[in-house]
Amino acid sequence: MLCRLALALACGLALAAPSLADDNPPPICPGFPCGSSTHVALPRPQAEWRLLASSGVRITPTWRTNRIRYASTLAQARRWEPFLQPRDRTVLHAVDFSVYGVLVIFSADLTRRFTTQAVYLEPGVLTASIQFPPPIDCGGGPCPFIPPVGAGYDLIRIGKGSLPAPVQRLYITETS
Repeated sequence: MLCRLALALACGLALAAPSLADDNPPPICPGFPCGSSTHVALPRPQAEWRLLASSGVRITPTWRTNRIRYASTLAQARRWEPFLQPRDRTVLHAVDFSVYGVLVIFSADLTRRFTTQAVYLEPGVLTASIQFPPPIDCGGGPCPFIPPVGAGYDLIRIGKGSLPAPVQRLYITETS
């Protein structure tokens, strides 16, 4: 009986040996078919962030493009603080700057308010992803007059512990 078992094991290994010695094993392609040009996007890391305030600017800005600023201290925030509404300045002063930094995104678009979708991070870089609502479609006819809403801003608290390095560059991307 032991001889038959040994013989069966020897025959099984002999049959499997050619496939084990193959120089070109089949490719492993988890998640999509092999040879596919499908790109699997990995999620981008985000900073720990929370929207503190969203409003229209108090002082009409002179800029014509979107602006983004980061302050790791209240002294740094004082440069753009005059543009905030009084209630939002109170919110800014309540931030514990030993734990959090503050990101502010100013929009120059006078007709639509934006929303912040994400705050992505890379070492030394913060990228705010914002989204504007689609423009009003009047179906080819004249649109009713829509009064401008004025430039707006989002005031965002950023957890300093979530940053891999001190912030050196800031970017804004618009998504649709």
